[in-house]
Amino acid sequence: MKVKLVGADSEIVLNDLPVMIGRNHAADICLDDVDTGEFQCFIEQNDGRPSVVDIAGGLGTFVNGHRIKRAALMPGDTLGVGRRNFTIRYDLRR
Repeated sequence: MKVKLVGADSEIVLNDLPVMIGRNHAADICLDDVDTGEFQCFIEQNDGRPSVVDIAGGLGTFVNGHRIKRAALMPGDTLGVGRRNFTIRYDLRR
């Protein structure tokens, strides 16, 4: 499954899951944002669909404006990490 994170000025294609998102350069997706944890969250495939898991605790990861610990991601959902918001895009038919 090819998942895309579409931001205001970027589009990130996730070819292989899981992917780690964070401020640390060792993260798969490195965000230059002081409000993002070193290792903030990861996106994995769960039952054939992507889901996000928060691992930073205090900083929070958000889906559609709601703070989550773990959440399924549907096309059109908004993923909030630090000061960044991404729209989730993927094909449900696959």
